[in-house]
Amino acid sequence: MNNIDTIPCDFEGSMLEGYSCILTPKDVAKILKIGNNSVYELLNSGAIPNFRIGRKHKVRKIDLINYINNQINKPINI
Repeated sequence: MNNIDTIPCDFEGSMLEGYSCILTPKDVAKILKIGNNSVYELLNSGAIPNFRIGRKHKVRKIDLINYINNQINKPINI
C-alpha cells in the first residue's frame, strides 16, 4: 500500500465534496473565493503545500483542508 492510499479523499458533506483528490490552482481559487494571483502567492510561499507535475502546480485536497483549518484556528489580533 502506498502513502497516497492511506490519505482520506472523500469528505462527505464538506465544501470540497465533488472535487478530485488532487486540485488545480483554479480549483483552489474557486474554493477559497480568491484570485489566481493570490493562489500562486500561497503556493509559491509554501503556505499551501503543493507539488508540480511538469510546470503545473497541484494541491492535495487534504492539504487544502489542513490549510483552511489552520486559518480558522489562528488567533485574531484586535
